[in-house]
Amino acid sequence: MTAEKKTRATKVKKDATSKKTGSAAPRKAAVKKSPAKKTVKKKSKKLSFTEMIVNRLMEEKEKILHDVSAKIRAESNVHKRESGDIYDIASNERERELSLTLGDRERKKLAEIDLALEKIKNKSYGECEECGEPVAEKRLEVLPFTRVCVDCQSRYERDLRIRGAADDDEG
Repeated sequence: MTAEKKTRATKVKKDATSKKTGSAAPRKAAVKKSPAKKTVKKKSKKLSFTEMIVNRLMEEKEKILHDVSAKIRAESNVHKRESGDIYDIASNERERELSLTLGDRERKKLAEIDLALEKIKNKSYGECEECGEPVAEKRLEVLPFTRVCVDCQSRYERDLRIRGAADDDEG
């Protein structure tokens, strides 16, 4: 049977079906109605501890960089309008000195953040650099760029106090 004869045969069957059902138009295939779409609230994917730490480190880094750029802009504005008596100049110089000190702290903190991110890549994050023991997750949550555990940090601070007291006795 040729393709043309098959088409005619199919047409004849459709006509016969429409005569039986009493409808003049050929029947259309039943269309399935899809059920009403429910609005499903996506559950927020719980981040792993490491992902959470990376996010916190990146947020902290962005904040520091934003603050530093704001200080630089403010500092450049101070230079433009620097004038006045000797007390104003001294006050401005003191503010600049404090700003530089804060800049050093921020630079160190940025270096610590970058080191923590590097350790995460190397899969050595959360290991105390002094004793090699794991740093408690609670400590890492509070201070995500820490490099030592609580015990080693306490020991370090105690040693500093002892040395400081010894220096005071000598002087």
